[in-house]
Amino acid sequence: MLPFEIAIFAVAALFIYFYFSVWRIRGAARRILENVRKNFPRECNIRVIGTESIPGDTAENYAEARTAVEGLGFKFVCFAEDETFTRANGIMVPFQYFRDEDEAVRRGL
Repeated sequence: MLPFEIAIFAVAALFIYFYFSVWRIRGAARRILENVRKNFPRECNIRVIGTESIPGDTAENYAEARTAVEGLGFKFVCFAEDETFTRANGIMVPFQYFRDEDEAVRRGL
C-alpha cells in the first residue's frame, strides 16, 4: 500500500501546484487585460491643448523634443491629450503632432 499512497500524494501535490500556478497566471493576465481596456478603449477622446496646459516643468522637455524633431525636417502642428487616458489614470500625458515633408501628420511624445 505504501507505493500507492506515495503515488497518490505526488499526483495530488502536482495537481495543487499546477492548479494554483495556472490560477495565479490567469489572475495576472486578467488584471493586465483590465488595465489595457481601461487605458486604451476602442474610442478615445483626443483634444487639442495649448502649451499652458502642459504640466509643470515637463514643458521644457517637450520644447527640447520639439526642437530636436523640427531639426529632422518635421513641422510642429499642435499639442494634444487623450482625455480618456487622463480620466482613467488621473494623469495627463500630452503628445505633439508634427507634419513630415509629405504633409502627412505624425504623432510623437
